[in-house]
Amino acid sequence: MNDPLSQLRDIHLPATISWWPPAPGWWILLALIMLAISAGWYIRRRNYLRLAYRRDALEKLHIIFNEYKEHGYYQQYLREISILLKQVSLHCHGGSNLATLSGAAWCEYLRETCPDETYHQSILAFSEEIYRIRGSGDANGVKTFAEYWIAQQQLSRRPNV
Repeated sequence: MNDPLSQLRDIHLPATISWWPPAPGWWILLALIMLAISAGWYIRRRNYLRLAYRRDALEKLHIIFNEYKEHGYYQQYLREISILLKQVSLHCHGGSNLATLSGAAWCEYLRETCPDETYHQSILAFSEEIYRIRGSGDANGVKTFAEYWIAQQQLSRRPNV
């Protein structure tokens, strides 16, 4: 007689599952990760380029301040900072009438666009001390005001970047 157990064969295990190619879910996850990385890089670069005017203005401000410390011409220091602030203002807000502001009108504009009232005394230097023949003032206070004012300016129009 035939023994039925002798007719049984060994159990064959299926082939091991290969790690490549991954399942469709992994492809979708990879695509989403790549998309998130690309979007993050794009947003970061756009913001970096959009705020380049601030970095440039602050760098110019430090150069102006170092020249003032070296030579000590306070009125020239105020004029150069005033020109720098006008350049930033024109870049941020546009409008050709900003370039023509001077004296009390320029100080009033600076007061309106400066949210912190503690700097209003430094703003007066642009209307009073800039026209004196000789004199000196609070150069550090003016520099601090200019740094704060530049940092607070927001683009109200889309820059050409």
